[in-house]
Amino acid sequence: MTKNAARNQSPANDAAAFAGIPTVPLELSIAEAVARSGEIWAQACLAWQAELGRFAAARRQADAEIQASLAQCRDAAEVMRLQRDWFAAAVRDYALEADQLMRIASRAAGEGMTCWPPVTGQEVVESAQLID
Repeated sequence: MTKNAARNQSPANDAAAFAGIPTVPLELSIAEAVARSGEIWAQACLAWQAELGRFAAARRQADAEIQASLAQCRDAAEVMRLQRDWFAAAVRDYALEADQLMRIASRAAGEGMTCWPPVTGQEVVESAQLID
């Protein structure tokens, strides 16, 4: 049996294997929306990873600097001041980072949704009927 003949006899190509499964024709505009929104989310994932990498490097640098500074302290008051300043900066940095990550996600969500054609009330009803 040739490879093509074996492939054509597989259950995936047998229409009976899909009996009872509702199919919805994929319109070109929907396929384009899927492709474009996927592209937007992929770009957002890369931006997210790059931002996390930048942030982690900046925090590692700040942590290394505080350690070097603490080693040079002459008294406990100076240690407490450095630790206080480091902690305040870390809290500020983490809050700003959370905001930046939220902006990346929000931008991706907004841009990703603009790719999709508007949905009518009838389409919502028909989709719900497919699920039932």
